[in-house]
Amino acid sequence: MRNKFAAVGVSSDVVGVFARHESASEALAGWGKGLRCVGMTMGQFSMIDLIRAVLDFTGPAALRLSTWTAGIRDANNAAFLLDDGLLTGVQLLVDRSFPVRQPAYCGAVQRLFGDDAIRCTNTHAKIALVTNDQWDVAIRSSMNLNRNPRFENFDIDDSKAVAAVFHAHFDEMQEQQRPGIVSSRSEIDAVFRKVRAGQNPFDDSEAPPVVKPAELRAWVLASMAQARKTRQGLRTLPAIAKRCGWLPGDLVRTLDNPTEEDCATVVAVVCKANGGK
Repeated sequence: MRNKFAAVGVSSDVVGVFARHESASEALAGWGKGLRCVGMTMGQFSMIDLIRAVLDFTGPAALRLSTWTAGIRDANNAAFLLDDGLLTGVQLLVDRSFPVRQPAYCGAVQRLFGDDAIRCTNTHAKIALVTNDQWDVAIRSSMNLNRNPRFENFDIDDSKAVAAVFHAHFDEMQEQQRPGIVSSRSEIDAVFRKVRAGQNPFDDSEAPPVVKPAELRAWVLASMAQARKTRQGLRTLPAIAKRCGWLPGDLVRTLDNPTEEDCATVVAVVCKANGGK
């Protein structure tokens, strides 16, 4: 009889698994504190099953979860873990299409966790962070928060450094996007563009200057003049507009009556391209 659990590529700090008929708990049997598990399944378990298996190691912990979609079974199971005290808190980041594609499931998620725990954006990332005072677990996977009988992959690290990369993403979305289910594409895209134009949270270079709305036009003209002089960076309004994800006319209208958010977007884009203030 073939062994139902295949372990491959095992080293001192990496456990490789190909789970054929096992539960998530069995698949993680060789994983532990400070280790990485790299694996594949054939759809026997979902992201929530992995999270539950990780909680067997960590004990009660907070969960931050990014998913493109969610099934009612797995959403309910996450709520049960919260009610049972295994999860000390839950934050969800879901794709803006979720309420359109699955309105019933979306409504259930909203009722289970509340608006303050939910943010919507343009995302296809499947990430789960399970953290407490002793553990910093980052799970990355092809799995959504639902069961899917297909080949799926997952990587799990207990690493403060790895988890910090994704915590920065969740922190930014918690700050920039309003709570609750947001299906408005224009609102989602506005925040998405702002985040895209912003500074990398792991970039140690100097932050862009703060430019007031009344100063933006003069600042942009001065920046273009400097770029033409040095022959580096964005030298024209169409070039700046394209980098911002706008049409040239959008930028012209923005310069006529900019908001603070517009200023932050334009300044961040120009500084990134021009390499300075």
